Amino acid sequence: MERSPLAETSGFAAIAGGLGCTAALPDALAGLAHRYGGQLATAVIAGREIEYRCHQGCVCDARGAMGSPTMQAARGLLAVGSPGVPVRGRSPIARGLVAEQAVAVCLTGCVHNGPALRQALVERGALVGDGGQAELLLHLMAQSRQRTLVNRLVEGIERIVGGFSLALITDELAVVARDPRGFRPLWIGARVDGHVAASDASALRSLGADEVRELAAGEVVLLEPGAPARSLRPWGVFPRAACALEWLSFAPVGASFEGLSVHPVRHRLGRALAASSPAQTDLVLALPGACATAALAFAQQAGQPFEIAFDPSQQSQGGCGPHELRAMPAVVRGERCTLVFAPDTPMDLLRGAVRGLRDAGARMVHLRCFGPLQASECLYGMSLPTPAIAAGVGAEPLALQGWLQADSLEAASLEQLTTALGRESTGSCMLCLGGHAPLLARDAVATPQLPLFGGDGSGA
Repeated sequence: MERSPLAETSGFAAIAGGLGCTAALPDALAGLAHRYGGQLATAVIAGREIEYRCHQGCVCDARGAMGSPTMQAARGLLAVGSPGVPVRGRSPIARGLVAEQAVAVCLTGCVHNGPALRQALVERGALVGDGGQAELLLHLMAQSRQRTLVNRLVEGIERIVGGFSLALITDELAVVARDPRGFRPLWIGARVDGHVAASDASALRSLGADEVRELAAGEVVLLEPGAPARSLRPWGVFPRAACALEWLSFAPVGASFEGLSVHPVRHRLGRALAASSPAQTDLVLALPGACATAALAFAQQAGQPFEIAFDPSQQSQGGCGPHELRAMPAVVRGERCTLVFAPDTPMDLLRGAVRGLRDAGARMVHLRCFGPLQASECLYGMSLPTPAIAAGVGAEPLALQGWLQADSLEAASLEQLTTALGRESTGSCMLCLGGHAPLLARDAVATPQLPLFGGDGSGA
């Protein structure tokens, strides 16, 4: 099964509207900062011109692209941005011509049948490069015999099997889509000057977007400047397969996914973990990042004080290295500490945090994971740290505890996660946590497509 060649591309933002709307693209990308390490790529289409830039610095470096002469001269503008950088020469955004139209595509997730698609395209004469999964979609659209661009897109997506969400832009419209099982999240919203779409609702609300809603699994939405959004449902109903890590660590704590708010899920897990795996300590601490809610709930259940132990001026978990977490001696010196962390925490970062606490004078450090420990890499396109088992630490929790230099190590169970998710646990993907895998290689078969437009060229 093909892993995502763009593991750093964990989200995207797309905009269709006037200059003011498109110039907000960097702000939308800034709202996705928790999903990536700070580097990104942008593509803007005005007429037949595609202006692509890879920004090696922070989001602020993308603002120059939004004021280019190409954009200033355009009337209707469309743009897509991806928090990711080229991997082995690949671009997070694929660009090219389809039926004489300039097109840019960003895809986050994983195309399971990518190798088979690539082989089929080559056999039909396509010059497929190493541009990643989004490039495959462009070639599928180019080889389609459908007359409209949207029909070409839907026919191309129909041949893709995997967990993904995507955005496509031309000089006329933006199209966003979510796979029929709903692995990856996708939200759309409206502004006075256009439409916006992003992998997180927080990125849209930061732009003042109204009517923000989550796309349903298998939904395709057409966003045209100056026109209402149009929703299509070209596929049949499939079993849902939402990613459990969205609730645990990917989404911001104020977000919701599949109609279920993130905060109560993490709160329930923290309380359940404290009840099942208590530690006789003086303080409860949270690893920087997505852990504060679970750690606070753990402390409430355990009847222990919750403290901020790491220097708040440092970067959050997504940007820290293993030696960058400095604990504050005034907080932990002489104390027995429980450190709460997320399932996808890099093990070297966690080990560095334990070392930082001990260097600051902590007497004991007990580790508690508010989800099941990560058991494998993600097969559905998310960038996860190498599991401790694969790194050679060992499959036994005791061996991992020793490697982390912790006094104890406990994690929430799959049963506790299922209880915390409630009805949303049905069908949710928990493969990397040792649980349910909704789509495997043997399931990679074409999905039935329902008719969209007639052959008279109606539609986009």
